[in-house]
Amino acid sequence: MKRFAAVLLGALLLFLLASCAAEPVADGGSVSFVPLDAATEGGPFIVTFDAAGGSVVEAQQVEANEKADRPEDPRREHYVFAGWTCEGQAWSFEEQTVTRNVTLTANWAVDYDGAVRISHDGEITGIDDFIRTLRVIEIPEIIGDFRVVSIGNRAFYGCVGLTSVTLPRSVQRIGGEAFGGCTSLTEIVIPNGVREIAVSAFGGCTALERITVEEGNPVYHGTDNCVIETAAGKLLFGCSGSVIPADGSVTSIAEGAFASCTGLSGVTIPDCVTSIGSGAFSTCTGLTSVVIPDGVRCIDRFTFASCTGLTSVGIGRGVQIIDEYAFAFCSHLTNVVIPQGVSRINGAAFRECVGLASVTIPASVTSFGYEAFYGCADLLDITYGGTVEEWNAIGKW
Repeated sequence: MKRFAAVLLGALLLFLLASCAAEPVADGGSVSFVPLDAATEGGPFIVTFDAAGGSVVEAQQVEANEKADRPEDPRREHYVFAGWTCEGQAWSFEEQTVTRNVTLTANWAVDYDGAVRISHDGEITGIDDFIRTLRVIEIPEIIGDFRVVSIGNRAFYGCVGLTSVTLPRSVQRIGGEAFGGCTSLTEIVIPNGVREIAVSAFGGCTALERITVEEGNPVYHGTDNCVIETAAGKLLFGCSGSVIPADGSVTSIAEGAFASCTGLSGVTIPDCVTSIGSGAFSTCTGLTSVVIPDGVRCIDRFTFASCTGLTSVGIGRGVQIIDEYAFAFCSHLTNVVIPQGVSRINGAAFRECVGLASVTIPASVTSFGYEAFYGCADLLDITYGGTVEEWNAIGKW
């Protein structure tokens, strides 16, 4: 009986070994089978290939200290195969020998040819839907037969998943809204060859935190996450991490410079600034307070429009005009003191400031634009610095 049990146990053991003679190894999303009896010491060893989304590459059994055979390159739509790596290091089939079980991983580069539309003069004019799915884009200097010298208007507009983009050194121009609405983009480096950056090139990049300009750029420089046109002293654009330099290098803030920087919670506009462009801080919903320097003469159209978190604003003594929609839709603004010297409050300047409860208007004001305070339902306290006659003489559109 004992002998029969021993024979039965032996047969069962042989059956289990035969049924487990192979186990699956990951292979680029597919499975190839390698024998379990491959040695882990002294060889032979198993070289498996992770095609990282590409076509299947079969595993190889290689004797100790021998070289693996270079397999046929895998294929992957929209990508170009860029070699094999082992633990992050490039693998050479000509030089490296196998001394243990290893997994080689395919390295891929995006195939921009065909997926990026480029004109004969080197301007990127648009992209295919595949490019829009990428989180990281590294634009090469050469696409097809053309050298990339310009990123066209709205070329990458609305790539909402894009977190990182690398521009080639060959780029000389970045067009209007070229990367507009790339709401996940966190950092941008402007190459030193760029000579022109159009308005709102990065408008609506609400996650942008860091901006750098490469040294040696003859037109622009970067300071504290601000891009500045050096000769003109104009701050072209910033981000939630910006600090406007107070060293005199900035005298004006461009149109839309901080538009939709929803992460911008505070900003100090230095006294050296004398001009703020239209919409410069529009839709900065995290901005809670701002002081406009005395050197500014006009608060331009839409400058602080839709800054819904704005609760406090200090208007400089040099301001003469509060232009259309300058503070429109600032729903949490409760009190405004307009200084002596302001002559015009233009149309819809404070439209729909629904929380505005009091406003002080100086005698210097000579005209109100159409619906200057339209929709300010809580505005019950108006203090005017002049006489009744002067009030009645104010032009009201």
